[in-house]
Parts: sequence; structure tokens; C-alpha cells
Amino acid sequence: MPACAMAVGAIEALDGANRKAQVIGINGTKEAIDTIKSGKLLASGDYNGFAQGCLGTMMAIRSLRDKL
Repeated sequence: MPACAMAVGAIEALDGANRKAQVIGINGTKEAIDTIKSGKLLASGDYNGFAQGCLGTMMAIRSLRDKL
């Protein structure tokens, strides 16, 4: 299940329990953006595993270069 779908599910559970909380998700799907526009979801961050892997590799190479 995508993470934003979990955030939307949490909002539905909170609504069902008549409770309030600020909810933030990741992987800004269209559903998440619509939920943000409606004021029920506070935010959705971007998660890009490929970009994170590239950044991690670049950091490792820079660290290794500093030690040579």
C-alpha cells in the first residue's frame, strides 16, 4: 500500500473515531494532493529511492576520496 494511501487511511480512521490529528504522508499521489487541498492532510513529502541511492553513492565516493 503506498504511503500516502496509509496517511489517507489514518485520516479516515481518525474521522471514524471522531478524533483530530495532523497527518503527513509521503509519495505525493493525486489522492494525497486532493486531500491536502481539502485541508485534511497537512503535507506530503517526496520520496525517490533512485535519487536517494545516487546521493548516497556520491557521498560515499566523496568520503573515500577525502581519505586517500
